[in-house]
Amino acid sequence: MMSMKFVSRFYSIKLRVSLPQALARIGNTFLGHQHSSFRSQALLWAWAFFSFSSFGLGQSPSISVILDPEAIVVGQTAVLTITISSHQKLEEVKPPDFAPLLPACFQISYLGTKKRYSFVNGQSSVLKIWSYSLIPQEEGSFTLSDFVLPFNGKSAQIKPVTITVTPRSQLQDWTGSQKDTWSRSGFTDPFYGGAQKIEANIDKQSPFVGEQVTYTFRYLHTAIVPSVNVPKYQLPSMNQFWKYQLGESKSKMEIIGGERFRVTEIEVALFPMIAGITIINPSVLTLPTLAELSDQFIPRQLETEETIKVIVRSLPEIGRPTSFEGIVGKYQIASEVEKTVAGVGEAIAMHVRISGIGNIETLPDLKVPEGVDLVVYDSNIIDTTQDTNGKISGTRTYGYVIIPASPGRLEIPVIEVSYFDPDKEKYEIIRTTPIPLEILPETEIGAKIAQADSISGSTKTSTRLGRYGVFAWSFGALFIVAIGSIFVIRILKRKLGQVEEQKLRQLDAYDNVLTGLDKTQSFADLANVIYGYISDNFGGSSVGLNPEVVKRKLLLENISELSTDEVVGILRKCDMVMFAPATTPISEFKVAVERSKSVVGRIEEELKKKE
Repeated sequence: MMSMKFVSRFYSIKLRVSLPQALARIGNTFLGHQHSSFRSQALLWAWAFFSFSSFGLGQSPSISVILDPEAIVVGQTAVLTITISSHQKLEEVKPPDFAPLLPACFQISYLGTKKRYSFVNGQSSVLKIWSYSLIPQEEGSFTLSDFVLPFNGKSAQIKPVTITVTPRSQLQDWTGSQKDTWSRSGFTDPFYGGAQKIEANIDKQSPFVGEQVTYTFRYLHTAIVPSVNVPKYQLPSMNQFWKYQLGESKSKMEIIGGERFRVTEIEVALFPMIAGITIINPSVLTLPTLAELSDQFIPRQLETEETIKVIVRSLPEIGRPTSFEGIVGKYQIASEVEKTVAGVGEAIAMHVRISGIGNIETLPDLKVPEGVDLVVYDSNIIDTTQDTNGKISGTRTYGYVIIPASPGRLEIPVIEVSYFDPDKEKYEIIRTTPIPLEILPETEIGAKIAQADSISGSTKTSTRLGRYGVFAWSFGALFIVAIGSIFVIRILKRKLGQVEEQKLRQLDAYDNVLTGLDKTQSFADLANVIYGYISDNFGGSSVGLNPEVVKRKLLLENISELSTDEVVGILRKCDMVMFAPATTPISEFKVAVERSKSVVGRIEEELKKKE
């Protein structure tokens, strides 16, 4: 064990004598002692004293100065970084003031400071970084020299740095060494290194109205900003375009100017709506805030450098079809019906599909030819849109309900659509094929059944007169007369009863329809209530009624055309919703119910005036 006497002597040496005297006394003590263990411990204490003394063999702090880039243009930015690296503790040092050393034509801003600590191979070190932005307003060559940095009671001479400023007209591509490293659209991170840059472009400078233009935003960086948040992209206002984002953002690697960049791309499909010159304003990228750095002067938002001018061309007048309604792209058309054989008044669902490359949402309503024998009701429209290899494409499906008004062989006519192909710069016309229909009269099915029964019965009617033929014939004739008389009496009674029943139904029809209208919950219920009212008031069954049959009944009963048309309009609306369901607001249904009550009231008044 080391004796207290040695410890006392050791600390006396440390506190009272100079370094050479202390070393001599420690050596004499060590050599004069006879025990090896004591020798080892004395040597250990001497090494500790020597190592932790401010006069030990620790390395002197080093200072580095970096100007990036060393050549810029007037009005652009260079970043000056001063780094102190030391194995000793650094005292607090104020940021160096470079303003007096630079010409008045320079705008200098302090960006912030950061400390880093490391422990490598048993040695600890501290790193302190100061960063400044330099923006020259004049061209020339400028040298920053004669600057002394005081720290830890010493002074260090900073090596001179030279910056070359060229006129703005000599601006090179941004990937070159002479391009700005911190402008509106990009900068070099002074703390973590790496370039941050954004840019935007379009693939067509002079598109036609309605033709797709692809706007591409690119975020290029050589280092990821250390933050849990991610940069946020803001698309500029584009009120004169229809716009769709083409899929998710894409990431890739690119070699630019010999440097490896991470690139994130966002593509947006634009469809210009009006001809003329349109300006797309700069896009904005907001970088995450780094709370650990005093970086209030570092730009948190980057903007693409310039606005983009788009010269939109009008569609040509030459060759424009009379049916043209502004469709631009490449399309095909097809139509189909759910059935080609139906009865009079039976609904037939028809679908027309237009598909291809272009802005599906700008397609107009189709002009479906409507004849006397076919009544066509517009229905819902369904759009599907997708991104196909960077082009917007899709399908629009038009749904229609067709009601045949008369029997016979009918035909759904051709539907014609014209569009402008921007690649060929010419107009094209596409057409559906005509669809034949066989419309059966309402009684044809019953007639066919009766005909089949009569043919079957005729094969079994072979009779012959026997010995009692005359007697049998006479008896049968008397029996038929008796039975016929009974049936005639019953029929007369039934007709009288039906007349009375019809009168009762007419008396109750108005009350029944009002009660039914109050209870309706759908357009199907509404149609059934109205058909029931027509049946009660004007005779016949409600089964098989449709808007056209109701129209004929009302006009035959001398109901005014105004009331008739309103009833028919309500029934057509009910058919449209029932045969081709679409989302209909409840308010629209309530309006239809109130209209029904009003028109039924008018019909009742007209019937009373006729009595």
